[in-house]
Amino acid sequence: LPSPRVLLLDEPFAALDVEGRLWIEQRLTARRGLGATLVASHEPETIMRIAHRALRVAGARVEAMA
Repeated sequence: LPSPRVLLLDEPFAALDVEGRLWIEQRLTARRGLGATLVASHEPETIMRIAHRALRVAGARVEAMA
């Protein structure tokens, strides 16, 4: 899809080399403001670098990261 309104990604950085990770990060950063992008990831540092808003699920609790 050229411009989806909602994008849902599960572990998009898993098993990627440095170039692949950078490519995904650039695409996600460029999507800010173009619709909802939801990313499930075990990499909070990466998410905090590129996200407009981030939530963490810990047990049965949802917590704001920043």
